Amino acid sequence: MARLLVDGQWFDPVQADSIYESDLEDLIIKQAPVIYPNYRVMKYKRVINSEYGTAIPDLAFIEKDYKA
Repeated sequence: MARLLVDGQWFDPVQADSIYESDLEDLIIKQAPVIYPNYRVMKYKRVINSEYGTAIPDLAFIEKDYKA
């Protein structure tokens, strides 16, 4: 399997059904400073309406300087 190397730290893929969704969210948030250093990452479970329909996301990624 392919691996991801970020700043000297290796990240291995996992099977989608091998981890609980909440645990995966927590892991992404914990590793966000390494993987997404320019973003604040937090849980966000509110309804979002768009031209594509209605959805409930798991996480929100907000650029630290609030540009995106």
